[in-house]
Amino acid sequence: MALAYLLGDLAGRERDAFDERLIAESALLEDVAALEDELIRDALRGELPPGRQSSFDRHTMNIPGLRRKYELTRALLIAGGANPASLRQPAAPVPRRGKP
Repeated sequence: MALAYLLGDLAGRERDAFDERLIAESALLEDVAALEDELIRDALRGELPPGRQSSFDRHTMNIPGLRRKYELTRALLIAGGANPASLRQPAAPVPRRGKP
């Protein structure tokens, strides 16, 4: 469910319930933060399956704070010796599907 949350695939009550759990359960919040970091690294390296990459681009890259995190992670990987050509550039914001 955490992955679906991060990719914007939860809607309405399901998303609201997960938001409430994140507020109430610090361990869940830590797990989701770690998954978010992993998702960003995988996206940067081009390791996400096409459907998941599309969801990532559509949802995550349209959230300014997460877009900045993506760009910062990319810069840190390059500073650590990663070849910039091997890392994906941030995708242009993609219009979201009809989700509230």
